Amino acid sequence: MRNSFLYLMVAACLVLGGCGGGGGTTDNTAPPPPPPALTPIVSLSANVVQVTADTSQGAPTAAILDVSVANPPTGQLFYQLTYSGTAIASASFAWSSSSSGALTVDFPVPAALGAGTYQGTVQLNICEDAACGKPVSGAPLSVQVSYTVTNNGSLGPVTFTVTPPFASYTDVTATTTPQQATFDVAVYNLPAAGLFLRLTQPTSGFVTQLSYVEEPLFGAQTGVDVEFTASLVSPASLGSGYFNSSVTFELCYDQACTQQVQGSPVVEPIDYTVYLTKGKEYTLQTAAGGGVTDLAYDGAGQRLYASALAGYLNSPFTAAITQINPATGALGTQLTFAEGLATLAVSDDGSLIYAGSAVDPVVHRATLPLSADIDIPLGSSGNPQAQPNIAAQLLVAPGAPHTLIAALRYPSGLGTGGTWVFDDATPRAQGLGSLGPNASPDSLSIGSTATTLYAYRYSYQLPFVEALDQVALGSGGLGVSSSIDLTPTSATDAVVGIAYAGGMIYEQSGYVRDAASGAIVGQLQLPPQMGTVLGLPNLVAVLPDLANQRVFVLATVEHLYLLTYDAATLAFRSIIDLGYDDFDPMLHTHMLTWGSNGVAFNRGGGVQILAGTFISIPAGTAQVKHGARPVLQTMRLSRPSRH
Repeated sequence: MRNSFLYLMVAACLVLGGCGGGGGTTDNTAPPPPPPALTPIVSLSANVVQVTADTSQGAPTAAILDVSVANPPTGQLFYQLTYSGTAIASASFAWSSSSSGALTVDFPVPAALGAGTYQGTVQLNICEDAACGKPVSGAPLSVQVSYTVTNNGSLGPVTFTVTPPFASYTDVTATTTPQQATFDVAVYNLPAAGLFLRLTQPTSGFVTQLSYVEEPLFGAQTGVDVEFTASLVSPASLGSGYFNSSVTFELCYDQACTQQVQGSPVVEPIDYTVYLTKGKEYTLQTAAGGGVTDLAYDGAGQRLYASALAGYLNSPFTAAITQINPATGALGTQLTFAEGLATLAVSDDGSLIYAGSAVDPVVHRATLPLSADIDIPLGSSGNPQAQPNIAAQLLVAPGAPHTLIAALRYPSGLGTGGTWVFDDATPRAQGLGSLGPNASPDSLSIGSTATTLYAYRYSYQLPFVEALDQVALGSGGLGVSSSIDLTPTSATDAVVGIAYAGGMIYEQSGYVRDAASGAIVGQLQLPPQMGTVLGLPNLVAVLPDLANQRVFVLATVEHLYLLTYDAATLAFRSIIDLGYDDFDPMLHTHMLTWGSNGVAFNRGGGVQILAGTFISIPAGTAQVKHGARPVLQTMRLSRPSRH
């Protein structure tokens, strides 16, 4: 009964408390605050690191220092790591838990430093924010590194050589087999820990395969010799042109090549010259014979004509106009004269041909195919010496076969009688008079219309004049419409001769000008691998061919070369090696196009006639990637075993 009463009393109290009755009171006291957060404190197991190694050894084992965080926060901690000094190759940090981590210090290979004592500092900052504006207590942590390198083995510095220092290869586009290149790397004073040798090339490099043989270096106890054999891309895959690449040799103390031997890297150039192939991209016919002075093409009759000087023994061209079949190179009809001939021009309708005498003041005219017609007298200069006028260049007015334009010169080679127009044998009243006693013959080119000419005019002194004139051809003769002063560029641009095409003036010097303004818009540059003659590129002739969107350049550097350029961009496209240049200083070289895909020119030993797809061949493919490996080889070099 006693226990039952106790239970009833407790229940009654609970009921009264739940109802708010019973006369009880409520405790409104606030709970006590939580204890304050503890401040994180960071510490390091050591703040000084000392290591020693000999130059004959590898890099010392990395130092690993423990980082501890007391009272770590519930949130993330951040860190920033910096290091400096030659004693340190690298440093890194990694968390292992919220309260601990490891700081790792790596050391350079001793041979990379040489004997001595080297210092470095590592600083680790532990922070509560990513920008490290709130470092924790004890941060930043600092480690002083002292690295002593000895040379007890008396090992000298590592050196190496790569031979040959330059590789140059020449081939033709018909060759489908790859070239083989060899390189030899000799390494001296190889440390006991060894070295790494890495070979790389540009992504457009030529090397497709690489093999090597490693042998002890003769006469060197701690040296090795590595001979590499590289397979290069085939000339056929490159296309025609001059191509540059390289192989880079890196000799390193570590596989990643972050620590390189003094003198590393070594870059070895590789040049590839690929010429177009006779019988593949072009055909070549040669009409042999000395003394050829000029060349003209009759598009209507599809025949070439050559003029020649007198006195060349055993030459079929001597003192004559000779017809040539460009398809075969065979000589045809010939018209001979009592004296040698210097210049030639054919009317665009194929009815008349004009040939200027090399010694007399006369131009001979013939009807085609080669029947003598009339002689056009050129008279004398009118100066005190009364030198005869010789034709330096002849043009037949477009659509007017009986109208001849003649730029004159004197037999001595000095001075000019100007430029004049003849209707049959009758001169028109107005011409371009000589600029003075030291003027050169005008270089002429037909412009955009039949009545527009361009004339390059030059006098080297008394007076000094260099100008590009636009000249109108009218019933009274010639008159200058506008003149552009070229003297501001005379020091760098020896114009020599001009050819007009598509609003541009193409100079024999290789420069291209806007015909209206005279401004230089580009340059036909010879590839630097061709070299120079007496320090200057030797351009023989420049010929624009806008029908095929090409410009042809004849150049000589020991050999005679025919180069093709893109007419729109002036970018180099292809090259033909025509062999050793048979040069005759007495003869002027004239280059012209014939048919739809032909080029012909006279030079020294006769007339060379080319035809084929080279006229419009695209650029070589070596200017784009062709699957070569950038990293060719990485290998470990070890000291050879001696028995």
